[in-house]
Amino acid sequence: EKEEEGKGETMNFGHHSSLVSARRQFSDGKIVKLAGHKAAVHTVAWNASGTRLASGDKTGTGHVWTPGDSAVATARLFHDKVIAQLSWDPNNSNVVATASHDKTAKLWDVREKHSMRTFNTQGENINITYHPTAPLLIISDKNDLMYVVDVRAGRTVEKYKHDYEINEIKVHPSGKSIFITTGRGTIEVRNFDSAKAKPLGTSCIQTLRGHSSNVDCGAFAHKKSYFASGAADAMACIWDTDSYVCVRTCAR
Repeated sequence: EKEEEGKGETMNFGHHSSLVSARRQFSDGKIVKLAGHKAAVHTVAWNASGTRLASGDKTGTGHVWTPGDSAVATARLFHDKVIAQLSWDPNNSNVVATASHDKTAKLWDVREKHSMRTFNTQGENINITYHPTAPLLIISDKNDLMYVVDVRAGRTVEKYKHDYEINEIKVHPSGKSIFITTGRGTIEVRNFDSAKAKPLGTSCIQTLRGHSSNVDCGAFAHKKSYFASGAADAMACIWDTDSYVCVRTCAR
């Protein structure tokens, strides 16, 4: 019997009824194949208006697509090594940021042929995300260093070294906190005040525990106060970001 929502319901996507339900949701969809990469694709993301899709691959090549108009890439992005992640400006559908293993992060206007700015870091970058309301980027590298970059000034305003593995950083839609997925199997919540010269909170305000191994990724819901996390334990958790309670788990 299905448990009530908010009571830690577990959904097993291997179950037949769950598969039927998922297929029904996508039955009217159209599949468009975007061919252009010559190596494994590591990251994809839609811009805020949903008109462009950006992708980055193992060779350091990125493409920007407008799938509604054409299956041919309309712009290219370049790094010397893997493009590990990219993030669109939430307030400008033409601007995207890329983070690479070549120890740089770049800012691109996809209407131009060259990057607008380049930010140098100390390690191979694995994560990049825009702040939803302030002109800031948050970048992290394989040395577990976090960088807060002022996009307009073109400089790093804060740098913070973690004592343990961090995998992905996401800013709460309010802009007032960040959620960090870690190698300890937890999600760390920190205050973030974009009005301060050094916006990162000095301590963790909440630790979310629901996984038994490395938490690899996370994402916020667009309209509701939920955060989803995925981990190496083959489990996804849905968290209420007001109460910090896990309300759903999704098993493989």
